[in-house]
Amino acid sequence: MFFAYILFSKKLNKYYIGSTKDIRQRKKLPRPSLLKAPAISCLFFIFAVYPTAMSAKLIYFVTAFALGMPMHAAFAQSSFDKPAFYAVMSANDTFSINEQLKKAGALPIIEKDAFTGALLMKKAGLIKGASYKLNLFKTGRKKLEAAIQENSSSAELRFLRLMIQEHAPGALGYKSDLQRDSEFIKKNYRALPLAVQQAVISYSKTSKTLSHSDF
Repeated sequence: MFFAYILFSKKLNKYYIGSTKDIRQRKKLPRPSLLKAPAISCLFFIFAVYPTAMSAKLIYFVTAFALGMPMHAAFAQSSFDKPAFYAVMSANDTFSINEQLKKAGALPIIEKDAFTGALLMKKAGLIKGASYKLNLFKTGRKKLEAAIQENSSSAELRFLRLMIQEHAPGALGYKSDLQRDSEFIKKNYRALPLAVQQAVISYSKTSKTLSHSDF
């Protein structure tokens, strides 16, 4: 198995470096790091020697490195637990919200704004101090709306907004998208990741905007 890995690694390195050289000549791109080609070939070795659940995480990070993804972003995406996030959104625990804010802070910008914004608005409903509550809510609203504007086709981001708007006090004037978001979520429900589908179903059991029978 080890010799097969060595042979695979050499062939892949030759192909990878040769291919990137051709592309570089056409597009005049900077010379890529030679560490990335061996990194890709390590996928074969890791899977062959460690065929366990842990190898899946190793493969994820090696692939992220090989593709040039910053390691902090790769780690954030792999460690951000959607079921845990939605469990926090359905509870009333500021400590858990703060923990989720730390994790969301390392996500790519659109996801970061969306999840952080929803968490901040959720937190605003649980803390004391009228002025602080209002400012926190406005900050969260701005972030979530910016994320939706950048990715208006995301049913998950619309779901985040629906959860907030359905429970926001009327005095805040943040309820105008409820019906539109509800219809969008129903239409695109099956395209959502499984964890988000489960969150939608769970939320619909107590929602006045979404019904369990809609899905």
